[in-house]
Amino acid sequence: PMPGNREKNIGCVFTRQEALDAGAEFVFTNDFSEIYPGVFISGEIPRITDFEDVGGNFEIEAEGKLIKDRLIDDMALIINHPEGLIIVSGCGHSGIINIIKHARQKTGRTELLAFIGGTHLINASRERMSKTVAALKLCNIKNLVVSHCTGFYSAAMLYNELGSKVIKGETGMTFKF
Repeated sequence: PMPGNREKNIGCVFTRQEALDAGAEFVFTNDFSEIYPGVFISGEIPRITDFEDVGGNFEIEAEGKLIKDRLIDDMALIINHPEGLIIVSGCGHSGIINIIKHARQKTGRTELLAFIGGTHLINASRERMSKTVAALKLCNIKNLVVSHCTGFYSAAMLYNELGSKVIKGETGMTFKF
Protein backbone atom coordinates (compact mmCIF):
# COMPACT_ATOMS: atom_id res chain seq x y z
CA PRO A 1 0.00 0.00 0.00
CA MET A 2 0.98 3.58 -0.68
CA PRO A 3 0.53 6.51 1.73
CA GLY A 4 -3.08 6.79 2.81
CA ASN A 5 -3.40 3.00 2.47
CA ARG A 6 -3.88 3.34 -1.30
CA GLU A 7 -2.88 0.58 -3.68
CA LYS A 8 -1.25 1.01 -7.06
CA ASN A 9 -1.23 -1.84 -9.52
CA ILE A 10 2.06 -1.86 -11.40
CA GLY A 11 1.47 -5.14 -13.19
CA CYS A 12 1.13 -5.80 -16.89
CA VAL A 13 -1.81 -4.06 -18.61
CA PHE A 14 -2.69 -7.10 -20.73
CA THR A 15 -3.33 -10.74 -19.89
CA ARG A 16 -1.15 -13.67 -20.82
CA GLN A 17 -3.92 -14.89 -23.11
CA GLU A 18 -4.06 -11.55 -24.91
CA ALA A 19 -0.31 -11.76 -25.51
CA LEU A 20 -0.62 -15.34 -26.80
CA ASP A 21 -3.47 -14.29 -29.09
CA ALA A 22 -1.21 -11.55 -30.49
CA GLY A 23 1.49 -14.12 -31.33
CA ALA A 24 3.71 -13.99 -28.26
CA GLU A 25 5.67 -17.08 -27.29
CA PHE A 26 6.62 -17.57 -23.64
CA VAL A 27 9.59 -19.55 -22.39
CA PHE A 28 9.66 -19.74 -18.61
CA THR A 29 12.90 -20.33 -16.74
CA ASN A 30 14.38 -19.61 -13.35
CA ASP A 31 17.85 -20.64 -14.50
CA PHE A 32 20.85 -18.91 -16.02
CA SER A 33 20.39 -19.62 -19.74
CA GLU A 34 22.13 -18.83 -23.00
CA ILE A 35 19.51 -17.34 -25.31
CA TYR A 36 21.89 -16.54 -28.19
CA PRO A 37 25.60 -17.28 -28.53
CA GLY A 38 27.30 -15.13 -25.88
CA VAL A 39 23.99 -13.65 -24.63
CA PHE A 40 22.48 -14.90 -21.40
CA ILE A 41 19.47 -14.36 -19.18
CA SER A 42 20.51 -14.36 -15.53
CA GLY A 43 17.74 -16.50 -14.10
CA GLU A 44 16.98 -15.90 -10.44
CA ILE A 45 19.72 -13.82 -8.85
CA PRO A 46 20.91 -14.95 -5.41
CA ARG A 47 20.62 -12.25 -2.75
CA ILE A 48 24.00 -12.56 -1.05
CA THR A 49 24.91 -9.02 0.00
CA ASP A 50 23.87 -7.87 3.45
CA PHE A 51 22.99 -4.32 2.37
CA GLU A 52 20.82 -4.72 -0.74
CA ASP A 53 17.06 -5.18 -0.71
CA VAL A 54 14.23 -4.95 -3.27
CA GLY A 55 14.12 -1.17 -2.88
CA GLY A 56 10.60 -0.71 -1.66
CA ASN A 57 7.52 -2.12 -0.01
CA PHE A 58 6.14 -4.37 -2.73
CA GLU A 59 3.28 -6.80 -2.27
CA ILE A 60 1.71 -9.48 -4.39
CA GLU A 61 -1.62 -11.19 -4.13
CA ALA A 62 -1.41 -14.89 -3.29
CA GLU A 63 -4.41 -16.98 -2.33
CA GLY A 64 -6.52 -13.87 -1.85
CA LYS A 65 -4.03 -12.15 0.49
CA LEU A 66 -1.38 -9.52 0.00
CA ILE A 67 2.06 -10.81 0.96
CA LYS A 68 5.53 -9.23 0.77
CA ASP A 69 6.95 -9.59 -2.73
CA ARG A 70 10.70 -10.30 -2.76
CA LEU A 71 10.66 -10.01 -6.57
CA ILE A 72 12.57 -13.26 -7.02
CA ASP A 73 11.73 -13.14 -10.74
CA ASP A 74 14.01 -10.10 -11.19
CA MET A 75 16.45 -10.94 -13.99
CA ALA A 76 19.12 -9.29 -16.11
CA LEU A 77 20.51 -9.74 -19.60
CA ILE A 78 24.24 -10.52 -19.76
CA ILE A 79 26.33 -10.10 -22.91
CA ASN A 80 29.76 -11.72 -23.02
CA HIS A 81 31.61 -9.05 -25.02
CA PRO A 82 35.33 -9.46 -25.83
CA GLU A 83 36.15 -6.40 -23.68
CA GLY A 84 34.05 -7.53 -20.71
CA LEU A 85 30.54 -8.24 -19.57
CA ILE A 86 27.68 -5.93 -20.49
CA ILE A 87 24.83 -6.29 -18.01
CA VAL A 88 21.39 -4.89 -18.82
CA SER A 89 18.94 -4.71 -15.94
CA GLY A 90 15.29 -3.82 -15.73
CA CYS A 91 14.86 -2.36 -12.27
CA GLY A 92 17.62 -4.27 -10.52
CA HIS A 93 15.49 -5.32 -7.56
CA SER A 94 18.07 -8.00 -6.72
CA GLY A 95 20.65 -5.28 -6.10
CA ILE A 96 23.28 -4.08 -8.55
CA ILE A 97 26.10 -5.79 -6.66
CA ASN A 98 24.21 -9.09 -6.42
CA ILE A 99 23.55 -8.89 -10.17
CA ILE A 100 27.22 -8.22 -10.97
CA LYS A 101 28.43 -11.03 -8.68
CA HIS A 102 25.97 -13.48 -10.24
CA ALA A 103 26.99 -12.52 -13.80
CA ARG A 104 30.66 -12.92 -12.96
CA GLN A 105 30.14 -16.24 -11.23
CA LYS A 106 28.02 -17.70 -14.04
CA THR A 107 30.23 -16.53 -16.91
CA GLY A 108 33.62 -16.85 -15.23
CA ARG A 109 34.48 -13.32 -16.44
CA THR A 110 35.56 -10.52 -14.11
CA GLU A 111 35.90 -7.63 -16.59
CA LEU A 112 32.87 -5.31 -16.58
CA LEU A 113 32.45 -3.23 -19.70
CA ALA A 114 29.04 -1.85 -18.76
CA PHE A 115 26.05 -2.05 -16.47
CA ILE A 116 23.02 -0.46 -18.14
CA GLY A 117 19.59 0.00 -16.64
CA GLY A 118 17.70 0.46 -13.44
CA THR A 119 19.34 -0.03 -10.07
CA HIS A 120 16.33 0.65 -7.83
CA LEU A 121 18.38 2.86 -5.55
CA ILE A 122 15.72 5.59 -5.51
CA ASN A 123 14.83 4.85 -1.87
CA ALA A 124 18.28 3.64 -0.77
CA SER A 125 19.58 4.75 2.61
CA ARG A 126 22.91 6.58 2.92
CA GLU A 127 24.39 3.39 4.39
CA ARG A 128 23.27 1.30 1.42
CA MET A 129 24.55 3.91 -1.03
CA SER A 130 27.95 4.04 0.72
CA LYS A 131 28.27 0.25 0.59
CA THR A 132 27.10 0.15 -3.03
CA VAL A 133 29.64 2.80 -4.06
CA ALA A 134 32.44 0.98 -2.22
CA ALA A 135 31.54 -2.31 -3.92
CA LEU A 136 31.29 -0.65 -7.34
CA LYS A 137 34.74 0.87 -6.91
CA LEU A 138 36.12 -2.64 -6.36
CA CYS A 139 34.33 -3.88 -9.50
CA ASN A 140 36.38 -1.64 -11.80
CA ILE A 141 33.37 -1.12 -14.06
CA LYS A 142 34.08 0.92 -17.19
CA ASN A 143 30.55 2.29 -17.88
CA LEU A 144 27.64 2.62 -15.47
CA VAL A 145 24.49 3.78 -17.24
CA VAL A 146 21.81 4.30 -14.59
CA SER A 147 18.20 4.93 -15.45
CA HIS A 148 14.67 5.46 -14.17
CA CYS A 149 14.43 3.80 -10.74
CA THR A 150 17.95 4.81 -9.71
CA GLY A 151 16.59 8.18 -8.66
CA PHE A 152 18.11 11.64 -8.96
CA TYR A 153 19.98 11.76 -5.64
CA SER A 154 21.38 8.24 -5.94
CA ALA A 155 22.49 8.89 -9.53
CA ALA A 156 24.15 12.14 -8.39
CA MET A 157 25.98 10.33 -5.59
CA LEU A 158 27.17 7.63 -8.00
CA TYR A 159 28.43 10.33 -10.38
CA ASN A 160 30.15 12.26 -7.58
CA GLU A 161 31.89 9.10 -6.35
CA LEU A 162 32.64 7.30 -9.61
CA GLY A 163 33.04 10.19 -12.05
CA SER A 164 32.47 10.22 -15.76
CA LYS A 165 31.98 6.46 -16.04
CA VAL A 166 28.46 7.17 -14.70
CA ILE A 167 25.94 8.21 -17.34
CA LYS A 168 22.27 9.05 -16.76
CA GLY A 169 20.43 6.67 -19.08
CA GLU A 170 17.43 8.00 -21.00
CA THR A 171 14.89 6.50 -23.37
CA GLY A 172 16.22 6.26 -26.91
CA MET A 173 19.91 6.23 -26.03
CA THR A 174 22.11 3.85 -27.98
CA PHE A 175 25.49 2.43 -27.07
CA LYS A 176 28.05 0.78 -29.29
CA PHE A 177 30.72 -1.41 -27.77
